[in-house]
Amino acid sequence: ASRLPRDRFDVRVWLSTDPAKNPIAEALAEREIPVDRMPTNATAWSLRRMFDVWGRLRRARPSLLHLHFAWPSDDGVPGALTEMAGVRHHIVTAHGARTPELTRGASKRLLNRADVVTTTCEGFADQLVRETGISRDHIRRITPGVDEPDESREAELARRIRDRLGAGVIRPLWVFAGRFEAQRGASVLIEALGIVRERGLHFVAALVGKGTQAPELERRIADLGLEASVHLIEPDGTLEPMLAAADAVVVPSLWEGASSVLLQAVSRGRPVFASAVGGAPDVIENGVTGRLVPPGDARALADALEAVHRRADTATRMGREAGRRSCEEFMWGSIVDSYEAVYDEVLGLSSFAPERDAVARGRW
Repeated sequence: ASRLPRDRFDVRVWLSTDPAKNPIAEALAEREIPVDRMPTNATAWSLRRMFDVWGRLRRARPSLLHLHFAWPSDDGVPGALTEMAGVRHHIVTAHGARTPELTRGASKRLLNRADVVTTTCEGFADQLVRETGISRDHIRRITPGVDEPDESREAELARRIRDRLGAGVIRPLWVFAGRFEAQRGASVLIEALGIVRERGLHFVAALVGKGTQAPELERRIADLGLEASVHLIEPDGTLEPMLAAADAVVVPSLWEGASSVLLQAVSRGRPVFASAVGGAPDVIENGVTGRLVPPGDARALADALEAVHRRADTATRMGREAGRRSCEEFMWGSIVDSYEAVYDEVLGLSSFAPERDAVARGRW
């Protein structure tokens, strides 16, 4: 919303009155983006709520409505409601990539009525095709974006982290960041680290997060005799310096959407060792910018970590290539361009929108 060109788009954002949305509303307001707050019903669409939204749409008369909702869910602006209010075009961004579940009727109708559906990863796009029967040609995959790292600010913080944890040339630092819940695969990583240690290799691992699995993870670290090498760290601020400090970042999720940790890692030129689920195959080219392993396979993950441990130059090469590709594909400028192209397609402007470099050269 804040990065779309103001000379082409007049943007207004609708957010629920949920206090969790306040930081988003404040950030948008700072960027002079109009924000309307509206009450939501998290379980069903009441007649009162439908009438309220219908009235708002009738007054605003947007040329294009961009809807975001979590899949699978019944909670979203029904496509029929937008048509009744006179909104001619709408696209839907479906966030999810959860374990396979039966679709719900309202969600399925919403997707089928949209001009275009966007998703954050190819795996989720395939899931939507299976579960709803919509055409794959109806879906566009657009990953989330990341900001360019502030390397000058992060470098000194990263150095301090490595010194504190005792990382060095023969003790690489591997970082996991996420909730300590079964889905995120922290327990799989600890099993893999135990295998790597059995093979006589020394390393430091930082697992940054909190969650219900924390006591179980601590016990397993002790059982494997990894207390001196593996550290559970509660987040106490921004995650970026920890990722910048890493020799490699590990994302061993059992199922996943588009991982923000993965995207932040590659933007800092760090190789990523990830389960081949969700958006990881869209971002990581196996053996080039990181390694992809089967989800839940501790031995395969251990083999990947051992290989990069024995050939540190491999990690450096992978990280360098990951950073280069991130600059080309995953920074917010590229992501906004992708959404702008979808908007133009839906509005029938694809043949008329000038290329930005053409404007710069005076050809428009």
